[in-house]
Amino acid sequence: METRARGPHWIRTIFGSAFDRVEMVVLDGAGVDSASIRQFCRSGRPRELWLNDTAIGDADLQALTSVDSIEFLSLERTAITDDGARYLSSVKSLRGVSLMGTCVSNTGISYFAALPGLEYLNVVDTAVTDTAVLALQRALPQTLIER
Repeated sequence: METRARGPHWIRTIFGSAFDRVEMVVLDGAGVDSASIRQFCRSGRPRELWLNDTAIGDADLQALTSVDSIEFLSLERTAITDDGARYLSSVKSLRGVSLMGTCVSNTGISYFAALPGLEYLNVVDTAVTDTAVLALQRALPQTLIER
């Protein structure tokens, strides 16, 4: 009996049954729609997910809250705001996040204080101020924060 690979059709086409073993997915600039991202997050278990320059938004990040395998997430130049950052703060497996060029502000990065295992946060080209970075740095002294 043939076992069908889990995940969205476009991912199954690329990876086939090996999809369950994929650890890093880079979809930078890809024409990936929100529905595909949500389906992918429900069925895949990547450790790293790169979604730079895609149409992903805050609501799409809600799907990530149930994916306990993601350790690094890159969302550079996407429409992510403070609401998206709030969703990310519940993904306890996160070790690194890049929000460069997003609409995240001081409010958004304050949510990351809930992630004691966070090692890296990039907020270059955002509305985040030095004051907010210092406050987060006090809460997470082991975290490298790029601004």
